[in-house]
Amino acid sequence: MSCAKIEPVTRIRNHALPLVFQVAIYQNSSLEKLLKSEKEDTVYRIQAVDKIRSPQQNNLFHGPILDAMVNWQGDTDRDYWKAVLKHKFLRMQNDEGVLITRGTSELTVQEFNLFINKCATWIIDNGGGQYLPPDIMPM
Repeated sequence: MSCAKIEPVTRIRNHALPLVFQVAIYQNSSLEKLLKSEKEDTVYRIQAVDKIRSPQQNNLFHGPILDAMVNWQGDTDRDYWKAVLKHKFLRMQNDEGVLITRGTSELTVQEFNLFINKCATWIIDNGGGQYLPPDIMPM
């Protein structure tokens, strides 16, 4: 899967009004069909963007990382531990200065790798390392 940022710029009364949205372009889908669905006077600017997290990364987080948290803490509420890890490592200020917690589904491959690494490091540093599989060692 490739990702692209597609920016249609529609001219309304001689003013350009940018509308930015992102789409995932799969090998068998047709970008041409998407572009033809817009008005003819729309101009597009297309640029590559980072890929979102992979299914394998998601499986690693929802498998061994959350398994380690559940087994280490003795609490089987996986949603709770996911929220704890997200709150700890994915908190940030948005453009308005408000603290938000990012969702894992919006992370790029690189951001998700860093998130998994931080989670594994934190588990090890706080005494839960024996619950992580040996092949999951932070870099």
